[in-house]
Amino acid sequence: MREFDEVFADVDAIISPTSFRTAFRLDEPSDFVKIYSSTMYTVPMNLAGLPCVSVPVKTSLMPVGISITGRKFDETAILNIADLIEKGGKS
Repeated sequence: MREFDEVFADVDAIISPTSFRTAFRLDEPSDFVKIYSSTMYTVPMNLAGLPCVSVPVKTSLMPVGISITGRKFDETAILNIADLIEKGGKS
């Protein structure tokens, strides 16, 4: 948690990928290991008890998720950023 406190001394939010891969295709065979391991980017935020939201972003390929993490009890900031991303940067 100390590392997150140090980062949040300089920034309001951390924006990172939600997963290391794009969305699973509907016709892709279920692979529990792939599904489980695709969540590893979200674990540190959960263990630290930080508010985090994932926002889908359309690409020319498959959709990807952007994870927005904020300071403890600062859900308003990450929801405002998520709203801006969903609107395509237009407020």
